[in-house]
Amino acid sequence: MTIEELQDERRRVNGMSDDEMTAEMRQYWDSPMNEQVAADADVADIKQRVLARIGYRRRRWSLVIRTAAACAAVVVLAATAWLYADSRMPGPPVAVATGAGERATATLPDGTTVRLNANSRVEYHPKGFNGRQRDVTFTGEAYFTVARNADCPFIVHTGASTVEVLGTQFNLRCYAADSHTTLALDHGSVRLAAAKDGSEVIMRPGDMASLDNSTGNIDVRHHADSYQTKAWLRNEMVFDKAPLDSVLEAIGQCYGRHIRIEGNYRATDTFSGTLATDNLADALGVLSSLYHLKVENNGNDIVMKGKIK
Repeated sequence: MTIEELQDERRRVNGMSDDEMTAEMRQYWDSPMNEQVAADADVADIKQRVLARIGYRRRRWSLVIRTAAACAAVVVLAATAWLYADSRMPGPPVAVATGAGERATATLPDGTTVRLNANSRVEYHPKGFNGRQRDVTFTGEAYFTVARNADCPFIVHTGASTVEVLGTQFNLRCYAADSHTTLALDHGSVRLAAAKDGSEVIMRPGDMASLDNSTGNIDVRHHADSYQTKAWLRNEMVFDKAPLDSVLEAIGQCYGRHIRIEGNYRATDTFSGTLATDNLADALGVLSSLYHLKVENNGNDIVMKGKIK
């Protein structure tokens, strides 16, 4: 091939595809050359162009592969973030509530059981139990048996206080109408904190705490007798020299009735004894017999008439 022919060939090569150019050059390189060989510089120039084209193609595919890998990594990270965020989303709350004269037991996602007294409510977010802590909101009275998890505290929010535990058993009373929040601890330890001022106490088994909802003051009794506090678990109300007005109020709250006395009685009259929380007639029968009262049941309004002797 002459130099003129080789130059024409170079121009033709510039318009060829990668595969065509590679095949063509292999044919030239493998064939014997005549005496009129191209100058070394021209051959080197053609070879350089071929290698440049091939190298460009390799770099182009390498760039495509790296870009695809980067995109895949972004997709994986985005999917992971979405799944993590989805597991942390609170979702709709679940609530278990009781009415007057009702009892119920709620089993939470972690295995914790909450035995609800009458007119009580516990609410929680199921997905919230997959995070770093387990949160519930509560009002009323209940006995909590909390599944132990040292890495995930269990927190009860009552409005006036927060109760934080890892695994324990306690009775908690915090009705909206109550002036105090009462907690009796049977097992484990509990941190009771007042929402009013942030004051807190660490309770041990046998402790009973009374938190003043208006001031945040917390009073703790050690080695307290919780027999009366947990009487509702036995379907009982236990009173010790309680004013008669408060006894009637407690009965009314338990059964969802309004109870009043018509007659001449002293405000200092008290009652000591045990009344049923699952049988209204029996509870009223004890009082009517003791105080010589006649019971008139008018649906939700109950009137106890007579003169207390």
